[in-house]
Amino acid sequence: MHKVTLLQTMWDVVNQEVGERRDKDLRTNFWKPMTDADAKIEKFRNNPTQAWEIVSRLVGIHADQIKDAVLLQEELVTARKRVGESSAGKEIYNDYQRLLDQQRERLRQLQSKQLTEENRQNIEKQIQDLDAQLNKTFEEIRQLKIPFLRKLLLMFKGTKAK
Repeated sequence: MHKVTLLQTMWDVVNQEVGERRDKDLRTNFWKPMTDADAKIEKFRNNPTQAWEIVSRLVGIHADQIKDAVLLQEELVTARKRVGESSAGKEIYNDYQRLLDQQRERLRQLQSKQLTEENRQNIEKQIQDLDAQLNKTFEEIRQLKIPFLRKLLLMFKGTKAK
């Protein structure tokens, strides 16, 4: 029963002493077989943050990931944004920019090293691989960019595009 969570509610409404007495009764009388089998008990205090934390533990992911997934759905469906216009798309675009910067720096490091003939072929292969990764990343970034006419349309509709 390690995946079972027994959730106590009404902690934001009930008198603390009464709540603690009920809690003790539930733990010792009604829920004891389940807690002995590793079920967990949690007090819910009618707090949205705590609700997300509980749900995330139950489904095995972080609350922020759930919120991000819901936000992405809202942006794509309700706001009719394209992926590149969504917060997730913008974050991916920023990640690609960081990756590009890292790849460029690594390329500069490789080019600036004093190379022996033995290492030259290995380094040239690494440079070719990095160049291929850069080209792939450039293409992925290009696909995420929002066309100018779409930006203009979004501007007139009152939706901000990056």
